[in-house]
Amino acid sequence: MPIDDERGNVAPRTDELRGSRARSRGCTVQGHSATVDAPAAFRHSFRANQVISLWTRHALGYLRASTGLCHGVLVGNSLGAYLRGRRATVHPDEHVSVADDRRVPGLRAEEVARLAGISPSYYRRLEQGGVAAPSRQVLARLADALQLDASGADYLARLAGLQRFSEPALVEPGQLSSWLARILAQWDHVPAVVQTRNFDVVLANPLFERLTVGYVVPGANCVELAFTLDGAREMPDWKTTAEHIVGALRYYGDPADPRFRELTGGLLVRDRDFRRMWARYEARPYDAGRTWHMPAGSSGFFLDFRNLVIPGSGGHVLTVFIAEPGTPGQAELMRLRETDAG
Repeated sequence: MPIDDERGNVAPRTDELRGSRARSRGCTVQGHSATVDAPAAFRHSFRANQVISLWTRHALGYLRASTGLCHGVLVGNSLGAYLRGRRATVHPDEHVSVADDRRVPGLRAEEVARLAGISPSYYRRLEQGGVAAPSRQVLARLADALQLDASGADYLARLAGLQRFSEPALVEPGQLSSWLARILAQWDHVPAVVQTRNFDVVLANPLFERLTVGYVVPGANCVELAFTLDGAREMPDWKTTAEHIVGALRYYGDPADPRFRELTGGLLVRDRDFRRMWARYEARPYDAGRTWHMPAGSSGFFLDFRNLVIPGSGGHVLTVFIAEPGTPGQAELMRLRETDAG
């Protein structure tokens, strides 16, 4: 039997939502006409449009970073944004009747409701932010309907407020940094780095900095570097690594976190590849993998890594890199250690 919720939650008015979406798409700037020769007018118009375009991009980046607007959706309704985004990526199959005049990508709202066994009106309120606390049963049904894996279902529960985005910090930041710095200083045999849940680099040992040619240092952000660093896209594993790190940023990041909004808002404005990957609405942890490295004097090699969440840190992650015995990576790490020692 379809689930409906009649506890008095009020959904936003449709006309208000439409107005918000229209305003979020940008604004038009109307100029004044003047009697001048055509070539001069064209040059003037072209330059003015360049200025307007540049201003609009900066303004949109600031708007997204400061208010949390992303694809026209306020951060306050992150659950609704995720539901809309995910259903747009699900291809209709034999369980859904596909009409020839279908004009929306993925599933319609009523199709998701039917697959999840809930009423269309209740599902629309979920997307509009009109349901304060959907039940775990509803979320489990929605996860199945939207073809989410375990990580996606976990992320959905966090967006709905049923789980924390990260454990609270139990240690003062200064004390934590001092403790971690002492550990990393003694790890001279393996590259190691500490990052926040937004992939901001907090600490790195000297071997890691040599491994990454001095680019990935405290204060840098690994997601930004993946999309903005010169030559990054030329690495053989760039596409796979970028897709993983984008999915991990969504999974670990808290939509209410100003730093998360600043980071994603800026990349959405600046980078087309990031926009394309972000629009897939993938959310999954990045616990382990392989990455390509090319430090000075090397032709390049792969290293395995493991991400370890630091208890009581508020979401900080320790990443350690290792090489399989007998691989080029092992020989290169040994060379880097000897260079450090020299």
